[in-house]
Amino acid sequence: MADLSKLILRMSGISLDEAAPELNRLLHRDGSHIAQDWLNRRDNMVQSLLNHNSFYRARVGNFSGGWSQLPIMQKSDYQGDLKTLISSQYRSEDLYISSTSGSSGHPFHFAKTKRSHALTWAITRYLYAQHGVEPEDMQARFYGIPKEPLDYYKEKLKDFFLNRRRFPVFDLSDEALAKFVQRFEAKAFHYLYGYANSLLLFAEYLERNKIVLKTCCPALKCCITTSEMCSPEDRALMSRAFGVKVINEFGSSETGIMAFENPEGEWVLNTLNQYFEVVDDKGTILPEGEEGNLLVTDLYNDAFPFVRYAIGDRASIRSEITDGRRKYILNSLSGRINDTILLPSGK
Repeated sequence: MADLSKLILRMSGISLDEAAPELNRLLHRDGSHIAQDWLNRRDNMVQSLLNHNSFYRARVGNFSGGWSQLPIMQKSDYQGDLKTLISSQYRSEDLYISSTSGSSGHPFHFAKTKRSHALTWAITRYLYAQHGVEPEDMQARFYGIPKEPLDYYKEKLKDFFLNRRRFPVFDLSDEALAKFVQRFEAKAFHYLYGYANSLLLFAEYLERNKIVLKTCCPALKCCITTSEMCSPEDRALMSRAFGVKVINEFGSSETGIMAFENPEGEWVLNTLNQYFEVVDDKGTILPEGEEGNLLVTDLYNDAFPFVRYAIGDRASIRSEITDGRRKYILNSLSGRINDTILLPSGK
């Protein structure tokens, strides 16, 4: 199944094998050179966009200042015609095209070079492997799914090739959750993945019914929560109910993983292919440790202007040096807490 997942990516022009050398280089950079490499890629990315992306060039205007003078990009900035947002050296058919979920109220389509998208996939696999999760492991995916027939079947096909089984979160009634348990009893799932709020409701159901999921499904290794906040109390409850460790992921469809919990329990920022800043409401860069609006810059995708992009969350960042290498840790994160509606039908 691992070969199938690589195959479906390769059929889309995305080669993980081609991304491997760059990931290896990033992981083994000399610690003293990482910061400069980061800044060089950041500045080269902006120069490429100014040269080839008319939308971003117009948005920047007569730029003569430093990095902090570049505009902060909002989600609403990207809601125009996708073709007008793509850099001129690329054709849309040669890129990976997708869209955001729209949960923020500002949905938009975006483009990524296939090289940068391959690197995003390679980094994801590297981060998951730290917790013993391999590409061939079967995923129980607590996620939404499009309602339109074409998009629905596209997602189902992707699930098949990527060894995922979908647990739709549109109905989390006790009746639906009981059927979820039956699926875990019948199939050897290796890990849970999905919205923190949906996984929490499932965990609460299990605890009410005195069920530990790992006793029903011994193959379970861990649970990875994403997209929403997961409080320490919620995390403890999920760990009890699932019988496995709970790992926090922070990411989005347009950026990939921005932070991932390492085996030591630190929520480490993904600085392999992204650059981060924290600014106040006026756009001033804040000192390390202070909470503000989180900005992210994609260091490899010069097809689309994800530069100083306000992802929509507030955060604080701290850094520390380990074995001569500086790592950046997501010290706090505010935002992305979804709620649940109980309908008269019980759904």
